[in-house]
Amino acid sequence: MSDYDKRVRGSLGLRKTVSKHNLIYGLNTTYQQGTSGSFLLWESYDLGYTALDSSGTDNKVNRLSIDPYVKWNIGKFSHSLNTRYLSVNNDVDNGDPTIDQSNSSNLVYAEYQSQFSLPKNDFDAIGGLVAINTLTKSPLYSGTQQATNYAVYLQLNKQWNRLTASGGARYERFTLN
Repeated sequence: MSDYDKRVRGSLGLRKTVSKHNLIYGLNTTYQQGTSGSFLLWESYDLGYTALDSSGTDNKVNRLSIDPYVKWNIGKFSHSLNTRYLSVNNDVDNGDPTIDQSNSSNLVYAEYQSQFSLPKNDFDAIGGLVAINTLTKSPLYSGTQQATNYAVYLQLNKQWNRLTASGGARYERFTLN
């Protein structure tokens, strides 16, 4: 009773290969819109599908992701840059105009990765940088909140017949106001 979920989603992916420069780049994007209704507490054990006091919460949700990327090879090195912009907006109607449970967030993500391979020696080295920034707005959590995350990493792999040794390290800095 009063529980429903309706969504529509569309996706688009574009990709271009430039063989003479060992380059691939593209863009993926997805948009989703939906409405849903739910309740938290049941009326009683024998009325498990009935909301307590018929109190339900209606939600309108919009999500958008835009993901540009590029990959290229130079000699024994391969490189990639993956990025994302993600926007989420939740408009919540709980039937009480004095309590605002709506929220929204925007996330920006970027990761650069480089890989060095010596196939003849069965050796790989992978390293990269990551940056994430998130901005969230919600009256429930005292307004606007921001989080940032930066990381650098390195992993080395060496293979001998069927035995592979891997070692790596990651340094990360995370801040939240």
